[in-house]
Amino acid sequence: MAQRAIRQTGAADRRRVILCYHSVHATTPFASVSPAVFADHLDWLTDNCDVVPLVDIRDGAAQSQRPRVAITFDDGYLDNFVHAFPMLARAGCRPRSS
Repeated sequence: MAQRAIRQTGAADRRRVILCYHSVHATTPFASVSPAVFADHLDWLTDNCDVVPLVDIRDGAAQSQRPRVAITFDDGYLDNFVHAFPMLARAGCRPRSS
């Protein structure tokens, strides 16, 4: 999904993408992305984009030629903290909750 959004314009250095996840959970596939798939997303995003907190999505345009991506979660489910938070931290992303 992010790959397609970023490649469409050909202007990756100006591109800003906000991804919203509902849940990261292994046993509720109807409403969640699995931890393995989320890890794959993070691998691709950190290899190809600057992953930043939502509050910083507009900053730093001149600092990088890579697209800027903010990862958000629309609910405060425990699985987001149990699964996603540690993966974000290991990937070098700065998890932030509001």
